[in-house]
Amino acid sequence: RRNSDGLSGNLPESLGRLYNLYEFDVSDNSITGEIPTTLGQCENLLKLLLHQNKLWGEVPAELGNLGGISQLNLLRNELSGEVPEDLCYVQEADIQVECSVDCAEGCCTNYDC
Repeated sequence: RRNSDGLSGNLPESLGRLYNLYEFDVSDNSITGEIPTTLGQCENLLKLLLHQNKLWGEVPAELGNLGGISQLNLLRNELSGEVPEDLCYVQEADIQVECSVDCAEGCCTNYDC
C-alpha cells in the first residue's frame, strides 16, 4: 500500500508477475500512463485502488479476469472505454468509475459524473 506517498511514473508491466498480490493501492499519487494489461494476470487480486492519479487510456479488458475482486476504484483519472463485462458478474464487487468510462446498468456502485 503506497497511497498518498507522492509516487509518480508509469505502472510497470511486470506487475502481472505478482501472482500472489491481493491488494494494490497506489491511490492519491501522480501515477501516469495506461493501466498495464498484465494486471489481469493477478487472479488473486481482491482490491485494485488506482483512484486520484493521472492515468489515461482505456480500461483494459484484461481486468475482466479478476473474478474475485471486491473493490475496483478508478475514479479521478483520465480513463475511457468500458468496465469489462465480466466484472459486472462478480458478486458484491464495489466498482467505482467516472462518467468517461462506460458501465453496464447495475454494474458500478459509484458512477461519478
